Amino acid sequence: MVANDDDQAKLERLRAGRPWFHEPGLPELLAETIDAGRLRFTADKGEAVRHGQVIFICVGTPTRTDGSPNLQYLESWSGPTPSAGRPCWPSCTGRSSRPPGAPFLATDRATAELIKHASNAFLATKISFINTVAAICERSGADVALVARGMALDPRIGVHFLKAGAGYGGSCFPKDVAAFAHRSAELGVDFGILREAPAMDVVRGLLAEGAEEVAYDPVAGDQAVDLLPEMKLAPNRWTASRAPTPWS
Repeated sequence: MVANDDDQAKLERLRAGRPWFHEPGLPELLAETIDAGRLRFTADKGEAVRHGQVIFICVGTPTRTDGSPNLQYLESWSGPTPSAGRPCWPSCTGRSSRPPGAPFLATDRATAELIKHASNAFLATKISFINTVAAICERSGADVALVARGMALDPRIGVHFLKAGAGYGGSCFPKDVAAFAHRSAELGVDFGILREAPAMDVVRGLLAEGAEEVAYDPVAGDQAVDLLPEMKLAPNRWTASRAPTPWS
């Protein structure tokens, strides 16, 4: 393998077997691979392109102000490379982190993009969910760690990404969630679980039968009215329960 970067200081660290970020076991693995002659580093993009039959482009795609991914670093690599004597793009592949031992899946480009964004958006959702559960636990006196442990006993839920904390961060989750939401809006898809809520189907059915709906939801009320403008929104549950009815 030949790795290329335009940061000379970073290349020197890597040649010395010293990665600039922490990952357990990585320094040892890096040193072993370099010593075996299976990995070297260069600042010459042409040298790297000439070497590889398959080229992994491992660059950042930061978020633009509108939520879309900034692809300038990817595009700077994905074109003709004069010093290589051949273009990079016919033999290149995007790369993202994957769990060890995970199977490979051959897809088209649109599917691969959505697998990445949907996966990280789902994991971010799990983190956000357990943090909301933690807030409920604080007020109810429940133990969020035990709640999460009990949830994890269900194999459909699993144990991963169910630890309450400050929220999700890192280099991928925030930008991928934003990119996923931006792409959904771009395609005219309302990416929200509210649209699939069974309660909305019940309300639609009642409205179709001529009922007058007065509802209350402390979280999703405004979104519900956006979807069903005929429905009236009460400021609290007591007002909703005292709304006039034909039998009152």
